[in-house]
Amino acid sequence: SEALRQACYAVASGAYDTAMALGVEKVKDSGFQGLNAFPIPNDGTNRTLTAAAMFSLVLPAYAEKYGVDPGYIRSSIQAESSGNPLAVNGETGATGLAQAIPDTARRYGIDPKDPAQSIDLIGKMTRESMDRHRARGRTDDPYEFASNEYHGGTDPKNWGPRTAERTRRVMSGWRGADEQ
Repeated sequence: SEALRQACYAVASGAYDTAMALGVEKVKDSGFQGLNAFPIPNDGTNRTLTAAAMFSLVLPAYAEKYGVDPGYIRSSIQAESSGNPLAVNGETGATGLAQAIPDTARRYGIDPKDPAQSIDLIGKMTRESMDRHRARGRTDDPYEFASNEYHGGTDPKNWGPRTAERTRRVMSGWRGADEQ
């Protein structure tokens, strides 16, 4: 829904921590008040939580599902689309939070404009890269390797300056610029 897309934009652009903190306080103080949608939406979804509350559960859930740090996923979203679920790259056709190119979206069977599916894609592809990293006995950083693969593909020969810059943004956004 459009409300979920807007919530995703707010969360990915930095409001996530605020929404999460507000949600925790609401849960603690008043038993989910403020997280429940009222009145209940009549859109056929049977959901009872607001879009912001639903999204605050999506990213950590996919991070846990794939064993990936949620901060890394958040930083990847920021580097790829600046948190805009409607972002489109005119050069490559990459779309959504994850900036999935059409071939990747088809291969994984996702709608890249769906924020939850974009987050799932980042988590899944990161886990697959980290598993390849381990299987190859590599000793470099598995998250840096995953970021390079996500942007440049699985062949390191394709990791050019754009891939290096994207990986630098992801890693500095995740770990902080002082560690780079």
